Amino acid sequence: MQNSYIKTCFDFVFLKKKDIAATGFEAKFKQFIPEGYEFSLPYQLFFKVTSACNLRCKHCFYNGDENAYSPAGDLNPQELVDLARYFVDEINITNVTITGGEPFLQKGIYDILAVFAQNNLYINIITNATLIDSIAAKKLAELLNPKISVFSVSLDGVTKETHEKIRGKNSYDRAVNGIKELIAAGFSVILNYTVTTENVSELPLLYDFCKNSGINKLGLNRLEADKNSPLIPDLNDVFKYTAMLIEKARKDTAFTLQNTGLKTIDFLKNDEGAKLLKNLHIDELPAGASLRCHCGQRVEICADGKVYLCSAAETDALCLGSLKNEDFETLWGKRKNNPLFKERELKNSVCKNCKYVPLCKAGCMAKAYKKYGSIDCSGDDCLISGYGGCNG
Repeated sequence: MQNSYIKTCFDFVFLKKKDIAATGFEAKFKQFIPEGYEFSLPYQLFFKVTSACNLRCKHCFYNGDENAYSPAGDLNPQELVDLARYFVDEINITNVTITGGEPFLQKGIYDILAVFAQNNLYINIITNATLIDSIAAKKLAELLNPKISVFSVSLDGVTKETHEKIRGKNSYDRAVNGIKELIAAGFSVILNYTVTTENVSELPLLYDFCKNSGINKLGLNRLEADKNSPLIPDLNDVFKYTAMLIEKARKDTAFTLQNTGLKTIDFLKNDEGAKLLKNLHIDELPAGASLRCHCGQRVEICADGKVYLCSAAETDALCLGSLKNEDFETLWGKRKNNPLFKERELKNSVCKNCKYVPLCKAGCMAKAYKKYGSIDCSGDDCLISGYGGCNG
């Protein structure tokens, strides 16, 4: 039976038998970007509008560091509104992701959203939805265009008990109500679910929850934590319950499972998965291939004014600087000296001789640099490269 679970997941991830899978806009768009092309200005903005959050989730990046939740060092609401106008008028971004902290704790959130909405940008708002009641939903409906605005809502349990084990007391009912209010107001909701030991067994229940709630898009995330964390689920459980979810949802053409969170390395850690991969036809990358994921297309602005090339890069060594000290044009000019903007050539990678590198592209550059100090290491805890292949 376990082998059938592996096969179901394998087919979904690698063989394009994805009745319910979607290819994101960026993946489609990148097909038309010539090799080596660099954007002079970003068209995607990842905008953290507050450091404050009303929940304390067990799996949060900042769990245990109360200072990280303090908005004391954040830019003020007017500064954030001015930044929004700057990115619309001067940088000409086409889409923005709004997040926090919890963005609806930001007093100026509606003024910030208005700037983007008035210029017809695609807006994705990442929220725990606990602060969205009927009044807030109505106000959002008056402000935003539901055709180009989407809410990504985090839920970490189909049942109240499971969700609140992870996100705290009195969080489930408010989140579920927030989802209902958003959908009633005409918005599309994407459900984000971070798979942990606490909730992995509820994966098969997600399809029915989504359909009963009016949600047609679901994204699964794998917990990014120390490998000894008690929250990291057993991989066999992940395969089993993910496969059960896929099978339940497969025939529903109106439902989209955006991602499973499963990586190439997950299949290599399993005998059946490794066997399936071994027999998979994989086109080799050309010798001069690039493994770089960043070509200047996106930027992250944090609530405290710090600027990064992407959300995975939040560390001092990868920070371009602060908008409190320099303007964006100056900071953006520093990107070419940033490790994440350097060319990541296959020939220099520890993964250059691996047949599976066309699938994983050596993992995340930012994770590789933060862990090993080099973008030429593997960003995944890879068995083949020796857990990074550099000093691991």
